Amino acid sequence: MPEATGADLAAGLVQAARTAGATDPQVRGADWQTAVVTAVNADGTVSVGMIRARRLDSYQGAAVGDLIEIGQSSSKNWVARGRLTGADIGVGGYLFARKTADTSRASTTTATDDPHLTVAVAANAVYTVEGYMVYLAGATGDIRIGFTAPAGATGAYTMRGPDLSATGGGTTSQVRIQSLIDFTSTIPAGGMSPTYSSAHALGTVVTAGTGGTFAVRWTQNAADPTASVLMTHSWLRLQRMS
Repeated sequence: MPEATGADLAAGLVQAARTAGATDPQVRGADWQTAVVTAVNADGTVSVGMIRARRLDSYQGAAVGDLIEIGQSSSKNWVARGRLTGADIGVGGYLFARKTADTSRASTTTATDDPHLTVAVAANAVYTVEGYMVYLAGATGDIRIGFTAPAGATGAYTMRGPDLSATGGGTTSQVRIQSLIDFTSTIPAGGMSPTYSSAHALGTVVTAGTGGTFAVRWTQNAADPTASVLMTHSWLRLQRMS
C-alpha cells in the first residue's frame, strides 16, 4: 500500500471536518433567521434587505413590514417560510390576503375558513375589516359568507350582495344588505351561475386578550352537488386602528 502524503492527510482532515459540520448545528450554525419584509415581488418572492426569498405556498398575503422566518439551503437559495405569530403591524398598518386559486365546495352547509383569506391579528386591538368576495354559484346552492375571529373578539359587519332571489343581470330590488353583531353566524348571497357574482363586506373587529386567526368563513347556503366556488382575486383587508 502506498504511503499517504502530507497532502493526502490534509485532504482527509478537511473532508472529515466537512462531514462532521454537516450534521452538527454547533459547527454549521443556524440555517434560519427572522427578518422584516421590505418588498413584495410579483414573482412569488419577498425581499428582506438585500436577500430575495421565495415564499412557501402557505405564506399568503405577504406585506411590507411582515416579521417572517427565512431559511437558506446548501445551494444558497433563500425561502420565506411564513409570517411569525405575534408579529405586530402597529396602528395604521394593514393586513392583506388575496386568493391565489379558486376554492370549490359542494354538498355542504358547514362553513369553514377559506384556505387563502386568513390573517393573524394581535390581542387587545381594534381593526376595520373589508372584504371583496367574487364567486360562482348556482341558484340552488348559492353561498353563505361570514368571518372567524379569535376567542373573545367582538364586532359587527355588513354584507352587501345579490339576494337569494337574484337572477342573471339582476335588478336593484335583488340586492341584499344584512348586518350582524357577532362572528358566529354567516350571511347568505344569491348565485346566478354561469354569471359571476360578488359580495362586499365592511365591519369592525375588536380582539380581547387572545390574538390569532381572522378569516373569511363560507359554505353553500343549501347543500347542492353543483359546487359553489370562491374565486381567485377575492381579498380580505384589515387596518389596525388602535
